[in-house]
Amino acid sequence: MVDKKYGVTSTLFEEWKTPRFGTANPSRMNNKVWEWLIMTKDAAYSARQEFPSQKGEAHPVWCFERYGQSVTYLDDRRAVYIGGEHEDSYDPDFHIYNDVIVIHPDKSIDIYGYPKDVFPATDNHTATLVGGQIIIIGNLGYVEERMEDQTPVFSLDIETFAISRIEASGDLPGWISGHMAKLSQSGDAITLSEGKFYNSGFENIDAWQLHLSDWHWQRLTKKKWIRWHMRRKDGLTNHLFEVRQAVWGYDFCQKGDDYGCEMYKQFQVQLVQALGVMPEIKDVGKLYQPGIVHEKLENDAENPIYAIMVDGVKVRYLEGMYAIEVTVEGQLPPDIIGHLKQDLFQKLSALENTEIVIKDIS
Repeated sequence: MVDKKYGVTSTLFEEWKTPRFGTANPSRMNNKVWEWLIMTKDAAYSARQEFPSQKGEAHPVWCFERYGQSVTYLDDRRAVYIGGEHEDSYDPDFHIYNDVIVIHPDKSIDIYGYPKDVFPATDNHTATLVGGQIIIIGNLGYVEERMEDQTPVFSLDIETFAISRIEASGDLPGWISGHMAKLSQSGDAITLSEGKFYNSGFENIDAWQLHLSDWHWQRLTKKKWIRWHMRRKDGLTNHLFEVRQAVWGYDFCQKGDDYGCEMYKQFQVQLVQALGVMPEIKDVGKLYQPGIVHEKLENDAENPIYAIMVDGVKVRYLEGMYAIEVTVEGQLPPDIIGHLKQDLFQKLSALENTEIVIKDIS
């Protein structure tokens, strides 16, 4: 079988179908299969469809459709893509990459690989252009490779594309990912904000600065915000996603939508099996509406974050699979804090039909 545009044969696909590490720093790893997948941005699943013999194989197929990948645009209009992840761990094509891909203005491509001990699998990092190098900070990576007391920092030379590990000192943020990085106006420091920490799984509310002259970390803020999280005592995932999907299906079913009715019934069965009872699904819309005077703020369109204002203080609810993380961005009286905790505790306990635990976040 031949792809008419890129000349990829079954033989070539068999040779280059899987991800791999480089053997040098860097290893140029150009081949027609990967170039084809870069230009088309096809998912691994689509590549399997092109070559049916691969449909049932339980190995990841290399692809360029990724999230948590950074792209840096150089002054000469080259685009430098670093790492990234394809699919989630349950998928046969799940893989976290440790490559660097350069797309030139004329659409030509360079693909660089690295030994694992030079540059590990990296995703949800930041990439900051500083002179002739790109500074790569942070990583989510594979669970077994995360080190909670470390903050990964690497330097990528934009001429040779060699990667160097930076041994930074000072007050390290920790194993952070999904954060923001900003180069100072003087170009001598990078400031980190937002993101999450692996060691706690909690949101980062402070800022750190990496001084590039001596690779020293400095903590810039230590906010005294009040924070806590709630989760099931049994440690299992919550069912808020399923409840919200059931509400969506129910609402459409009421409008005569057959697909909505089917979805509602599907999630109704799942919830009863998981919880033992059918929760009052409409109550999920009241989770973050405490029985005190407050103003509802617009939700974050890209993240499961809900926010209200109480006495001029913003209260954010970050809804995750395992926990709801609450952040009070300022100071509120103890009785108000107590009400916020108790209100959410009662509502979540009812929806989950199980014991809920509250833990303060220091």
